[in-house]
Amino acid sequence: MKFIYFLWFLCLGVYADCQTANTAIGRVTYEFVHKTNLQTGYLHKEQMVLEYGNNISKYYSLTAKLQDSMMQQKFENAMRNGSTNIDLGMVVAANKETIFFNRITKQLQLVENYRNTYYLITDKGTLPKWEIQKNTKKIDAYDCQSAITNFRGRTYTAWFTTQIPLSFGPWKLNGLPGLILEAYDANKEVQFNFRWLVQANNLGNIQLPANAIVTTEKDFDKMKLAYEQGAQNNSVAMSGMQIQISNVQLNGRKLNDTTFMQQNGNPIELKKNN
Repeated sequence: MKFIYFLWFLCLGVYADCQTANTAIGRVTYEFVHKTNLQTGYLHKEQMVLEYGNNISKYYSLTAKLQDSMMQQKFENAMRNGSTNIDLGMVVAANKETIFFNRITKQLQLVENYRNTYYLITDKGTLPKWEIQKNTKKIDAYDCQSAITNFRGRTYTAWFTTQIPLSFGPWKLNGLPGLILEAYDANKEVQFNFRWLVQANNLGNIQLPANAIVTTEKDFDKMKLAYEQGAQNNSVAMSGMQIQISNVQLNGRKLNDTTFMQQNGNPIELKKNN
């Protein structure tokens, strides 16, 4: 056992010597699956990305990133053409939260981009406490071992690989002696399914937004609620123009479909602080 841990720390040293703390050296893409409604069995799906360096990781929605780029292009086209109506068409519900984890300080920070302003929230909850199992399997080209944890109200199984000896994982699942490639809860209501992994010497820098407003989750939610209750429906001001947004469909349904909008009765975090 001492020899195994010696090898693990040796590998960490190699990673540290080759890279700066915030340089991304790997990128994992997961399919995130979440059963948001237990009665209907509705499954929300989106593509998520974990970028990691030697000391820090960044987890975000690739679906949201691509969709925001598409919407921005439609707004810019409307401004150039002098149009005051934008048909957004199909919109996929996507996670707007970016999660940063520092494995040295054990700090978990959330960044929310709301109305073109970044808000920084420190997650005050405890980190996962893992029990490593003897089960093994191969995921892609990586030898993986399983571990379990009771975390935020769910029991998770994670498959990690010590071939990449960095304690990062999807969402808030961190702290194992290797990168988590797959994870799911006991009822398969929340799943992080491995799709592919890219490694390189420099995939860019991982850093928090410099201009983020520091707040708490409670105050951020209050601010959002106050704005949304006072905002006009389906309208946005842009560069002095009042642009009307029309024909918006969320996952194929109109935004006024209240049955669909209330799908998320089964949140990922059933408990907040453990």
